[in-house]
Order: sequence, then structure tokens, then C-alpha cells
Amino acid sequence: MTDMDSNSIHILLVGDDEERLYATRELLAKIEGQAYHTDWAPDFDAGLKAATAREHDVLLVHYTPLIGDGNDLDSLREFISSRYPTPTIVLTADSDTNLSLDTIRAGATDY
Repeated sequence: MTDMDSNSIHILLVGDDEERLYATRELLAKIEGQAYHTDWAPDFDAGLKAATAREHDVLLVHYTPLIGDGNDLDSLREFISSRYPTPTIVLTADSDTNLSLDTIRAGATDY
């Protein structure tokens, strides 16, 4: 792991909204007693490449079900099932129960 504190929890945030990265970093910085290091991958392909390096303790995957944005459900399923043993949490504003079941069945740790 390069330039990362070995006592930090290393998080990979996957999603196309860079603003969420900054918001996540701000929220994590407010937690006392634990250091966090966050990296950002703007899409599933970049996230998969970063995840295969196995440098992260947890993956936070933001899913936005918009047509034509390259962030479709099949890509989400493929990403989750390919992420190796790293815990994966899917974040979304979508309240679709089927989506939550699909992500858990695909191997997400939480939704």
C-alpha cells in the first residue's frame, strides 16, 4: 500500500459523482478514534481495476439507476461478483426491494 497509513481503514468509493467522494471524506473525518483513507473510481471498470489490487478494506459502490449512464444493473452485478473477498456495500437512493435483493444475491455485503 503506497502512501497510506497502515492503521487507516482503506475505502474505495466507486461511482460517477465526485461530489460524493468529498462528502464521504468529510463524514469519515468526523469519526473520532479511527483514520480513513478514501480512493475514488469513477466507474465500475476503474473500480474493478482498483479492487483487484486488494489495497482496500471495504468498497462503497454508489448505484444510480439511470438509463444510458454506463451504470446499469448488469454492470453492478458483475462488479459485485468480481470484487474478490473485499466487503462491498451498495449505496443508492433507489428504494426498489428487488434491487436490494439482487445486490445481496450477487454478493454485496450490505445495501
